[in-house]
This record gives sequence, structure tokens and C-alpha cells, in this order.
Amino acid sequence: MATLPFFEEILYNYELSATQKFSGHWLAKNFRSVYPKVLHELIDFNDRYIVKGSSGKGNWTHCPWIAILDKVITVTPQKGYYPVFLFRRDMSGFYLSLNQGVTNVMAYHHLKASDVLRWRAEDFRKRLGELPKGFTTQEIELYGETSTVKNYEHGNICAKYYDINRNTSLSEVQIDLIEMLEMYEYLVYNDTTSTNQDEEKEFAEDPANLRLHFRIERNQKLVDEVKKVKGYTCQVCQFNFLEKYGELGKEFIEAHHLIPISELEGEKVLLDPDLDFSVLCSNCHRMIHRTENPSDIKALKEIIDYAANTAPTSLS
Repeated sequence: MATLPFFEEILYNYELSATQKFSGHWLAKNFRSVYPKVLHELIDFNDRYIVKGSSGKGNWTHCPWIAILDKVITVTPQKGYYPVFLFRRDMSGFYLSLNQGVTNVMAYHHLKASDVLRWRAEDFRKRLGELPKGFTTQEIELYGETSTVKNYEHGNICAKYYDINRNTSLSEVQIDLIEMLEMYEYLVYNDTTSTNQDEEKEFAEDPANLRLHFRIERNQKLVDEVKKVKGYTCQVCQFNFLEKYGELGKEFIEAHHLIPISELEGEKVLLDPDLDFSVLCSNCHRMIHRTENPSDIKALKEIIDYAANTAPTSLS
């Protein structure tokens, strides 16, 4: 299997390693440190993501994994949703799966956990729509016997399988990973879920849970209040949806949180719709999240002005 060296290392060594002492084993150490670092490098060490891997805790797991976590959603594989490489118990191959953290679901829902995971997976699929070529919503088969492994099967949203006997290239895996991260980003950007309705009522956020910019910007009650205060014209480029699209664009604009998360202190912070937010058109909103400082509205205006002044003139 001509793919990433560490995938080969896992597939050809895990079964034998699982018969050996877990504590201090080189393969277990690699899952915790080496493999996540290699995978993080493939996504350019993007600090938006945390990469974690595990071959078990104290004992070898039936299904070792390496997950990519978006800090907007979760910093632990026990909850939320995320892309994850899942290895079959018999090491006949592995999946790149968009999956769900199962530990918290099992703790809260007990025997109904599998039903909850299936329901959530179906909801995610509806939001994603058509999948990239090679990805499927068919059930994954990990062949593990534990409830955790079974629930990873139930929690799968979509996945691609790599068979140990199929010639899989490094470039194929890299392309698939990019497409997976694009699907993940789409779900994250459009995530409207909230776990604490009381916070929404008080226009509050919980930085301890890393409810970052996208989370705050999707607090619907707060967003509505921001629009009432700020209006519906983009504060960067002055675009107005009503002027462009007529009634279709009436009262449409996006709220953007200005205060860096690092400056929020305390367990809960009250947010001011007037002082802590701006309103941006969809394009400016996406672009400001690509800048070094998403809080700097003035810097984005300067970028637009510079681009307009340096754009090549067309020859008649």
C-alpha cells in the first residue's frame, strides 16, 4: 500500500503490537505524538485545528484513531464532530470518516446513544448535500466488539475507505483530506447549535468551552439585536443587500464578533451588541476570518482600498 508511511506502519504492526505490553510501547507513543504531528503538517500546522491520536488508554483499543478537531466545535474527541482516521480491528484497511464524539453521547443517552448518533449523522448529511467523489454515507465496518467502536460506526456521517490491498497514493489521501476539511469547515461555519440557552438569553459566552467567533456569531437572539443597532449595510465595503436584491435582500446582513477570544475573561462574559460587533456582507465576513486579526475592521478596509488602487487597468 503506497500511502503515507505512518499508515503503513500502523496497518502492518498494530495486530502484533496489540499482543504486547501497552505501557511504553513505541507504537502507542507514536499514536500520541508522532502521527498527530505528521498529520498536522499535512494541513500546514493550521492553528485552528488540534490533531490527536490514540491506540488506547492503559490497554490497546480495538479501533485506533487519529482525529482533527476544529477548536470552534471541540478540543476533545469525546464530543462534537470532526474528521478522523479510523483503523479496522483486523487492520485490513482504514477510513477517513467525518464522525462524532461518542463518549459524551454514551454518558448522557446510555442505551439510546446509537439512535442519537444515527439521527445526528443523518441531519449532518442533509446539511452537506452532495458529497465529493469517493465519499459515501454507507455504514462503516470497524469489526470491533466494544460499545465505543460500535458507536463510531453509528456516528459516521460520511467516509472513504482505503483497503490495505489497494494501491493508494499519498496524493490521493492528501486530496481526500482537503475535501474532508472543506466539508468540515462548511458544517462548522453553518453550525447554529447551542448547548446553553440561558447564555443566549443573557447574551453571554463561555470561553472555557472555546465558543469562538463562529459560535458567538450564530447566537440568533444576539445577532438580531446587533442588526437592530448596526443596520444592514456592510461596515467595510458599504454593500447593502436590499439595494442589490430588492425584497429578497431585505434585513439581511451578517454579524461579526470583534473582541478577540483571548481577551474574554471569566467563565461568562456579557456581550454588547453595539460595542462588540460589526455588521458585514457575506464576502467581507469570510475574508476577515482569513486575516491575521479578524477583529480589525480598519485593516480589511485598507486591504480593499489597496487592491482597488493596484489592480491592473484593462487595455482598450
